[in-house]
Amino acid sequence: MAEAAAALVEIDPADVLHFQGPYDKEQASYVKITNLTDAEVAFKVKTVTPLQYSVKPNKGTLSARDSTTIIVSSQPITAIPFIKRVFKIEYIALAEAINKEFPFSQINQDKIDFVKLQVEYDQPEYGEQLVQEVIRTDPSSYILFSDVLTEVQTCQLFVRNLSNNPVVCAFKANYSELIVLFPATAILPPRGSHTVEVSLNPMRQAPYGNMVVNIQSISVADAVDRNDWFSETNKRFIAKRKLVVKLSDKQTPLSPTSPFAPTILALETPNIITFKGDTKRVPLEVYNSSDELVAYKVLTTISGRYLVAPSSGRLRKHEIVTLMVERLHLDLNPSEVANDKLKVISRIVHPDLEQANMFPSEHKELFAESKIIIAFEPEPSKKPLPPEAFERGAD
Repeated sequence: MAEAAAALVEIDPADVLHFQGPYDKEQASYVKITNLTDAEVAFKVKTVTPLQYSVKPNKGTLSARDSTTIIVSSQPITAIPFIKRVFKIEYIALAEAINKEFPFSQINQDKIDFVKLQVEYDQPEYGEQLVQEVIRTDPSSYILFSDVLTEVQTCQLFVRNLSNNPVVCAFKANYSELIVLFPATAILPPRGSHTVEVSLNPMRQAPYGNMVVNIQSISVADAVDRNDWFSETNKRFIAKRKLVVKLSDKQTPLSPTSPFAPTILALETPNIITFKGDTKRVPLEVYNSSDELVAYKVLTTISGRYLVAPSSGRLRKHEIVTLMVERLHLDLNPSEVANDKLKVISRIVHPDLEQANMFPSEHKELFAESKIIIAFEPEPSKKPLPPEAFERGAD
């Protein structure tokens, strides 16, 4: 990897991306990519936490010996993430790409190289330091309800302890008369989890300010005052996070038995597949670019016209699967198939739902989705050569 990186591009920093406080505000860090060759090089930056980080530009092309600076912005944080965050920078020489229009499609996978940058939040030598966060929540950013305000709505918040020590958590909403959390406190065993029921009471209209669920957590091993876990004495050991409560007329509330949360687009697919001439089957590669287990399902816009095998399944982190798309009718007019598409829906598999139906019809809004155009390219007609083509030319 190091030799390939030195041959094509130089990335600065090469292994660790540092952020410096204060962390209660958005902070930026910079990555410089330099093309070391005399040919064009394409690059793409990936992260599995797009809600936390903004990357501009996240992809592009560098001409010979050119360079660019990428701005990576981190949203405000109140605790250092327990799981290390990583950016993946992919790059490829365009001259070697089979598909130059989409250089990072799966057909070019063998020619794509990459480096990973680990995120580090630098702690100040003096003054207040951030505590290490030891919990993970699902959903991780916001809790979703519908805008039907005349009924009680309920969903579930899953909290997991990522450490090897017991952790105490406290849950409190800023609009406590509207949002009820049960239980309000919980002790999570090492590597254990807990479920909090979140209820939204009926209201005449939504409040003007944001509705927020505040979560505080502290490791039992760090607590000085064990009679009052969240006292001033323990303040410097307390991690905090916020989940925004959102109302939407397009998205329905989560049911009490479905710990589904909005997911990121973890799968990569081509934008188009092409049937040439009388070709009956074409391959379709699907790549899981995340570090999670992802379930997928392939749908067609016209039933009975195509067969996809396998049409559903699960992909481990960074796994690639090749599906076969078969057209069942070869005698259709081009106008009949002009708008045909495949739709790939996916979501990260929640650990508590290993055997559950991942794609219930009542929660379509929670799936990640990508569409693939189905194109048809006729074989060139073979016309007989004219007689003059066989005449011997004059000397």
